[in-house]
Amino acid sequence: MVIYVLSRGRSSNAPTLELLRDAGLKHYVVVEEDEANAYRNAYPHSDVIVLDPAAKTNYDFMDSNGLRIGTGAGPVRNFIHQHAFDNHKNEPRYWMFDDDIDSFLGRGNNGKNKKLTPRETVSALNLMFRWCCQFENLAIAAPTLSFVFMPQLNKKTGEVVKSKSPVTLNRSPIIAYCVDMNCRIMWRGRLNEDIIRNVDAMKRGYCTATFRNFAFGSPPSCTNSGGNTDLYGTRSGVSKSLSYLNAAHPFIATPIFKFNRVHFRLQLSKWKENKLVRRKYATKINDSFLL
Repeated sequence: MVIYVLSRGRSSNAPTLELLRDAGLKHYVVVEEDEANAYRNAYPHSDVIVLDPAAKTNYDFMDSNGLRIGTGAGPVRNFIHQHAFDNHKNEPRYWMFDDDIDSFLGRGNNGKNKKLTPRETVSALNLMFRWCCQFENLAIAAPTLSFVFMPQLNKKTGEVVKSKSPVTLNRSPIIAYCVDMNCRIMWRGRLNEDIIRNVDAMKRGYCTATFRNFAFGSPPSCTNSGGNTDLYGTRSGVSKSLSYLNAAHPFIATPIFKFNRVHFRLQLSKWKENKLVRRKYATKINDSFLL
């Protein structure tokens, strides 16, 4: 598997890099030139790649601010996507992680959740990767966010219910992506570039997938320094990114307040009928392996 991590301002605290180190997984970390040596010193196990400045100058920010304010993660995502395509053409997909993932979780045979060991993390990522490789129109897939990764309970008995379906299609996965190398749709927008790109893909007939029995742990947006915290401002400042979503895809998002912070309610139902297309000679992996 090819793994990329995008990071900014976290050379002293990038949990994803530590997680991958403990799991023994080789990976790239993409940083800006002025931080490269700090990351090399702090994370000698990581293969540091310096972001090409052209990734920013050629990026569609969807506003008139240019490089005067924070550029967000979009230029780095596009750089990674092109780097993977140019350097790993024999791979059908690659992983792209944000830098603040502190754990992976799985749902056991008893329906309860557990934190995965490094060895189990490798197995889980391999399994999700292999499942994704079956399909030619799966633009992106990701585990679930940990704070919504709750055991499903029977309302009458209170007992844990096993999930019937291992994936949910055509939502908007974020943060820990398994990306189709050959889907050449690029990211755009200064904020919420991930959701914008997911909808761009679904509008063109691609699917997205969220794994229901695997999750990742990550702090709420704007609670850690570094990354895009300065661009979003504060946790309440997340709401200003709504304008980018609705500029790209009008009326797709409305703000809601949940879990003590601002979220978006996305209207994605018009693409729920997008169907996965299996590759002609793909080895079929039974969905039950993901349960």
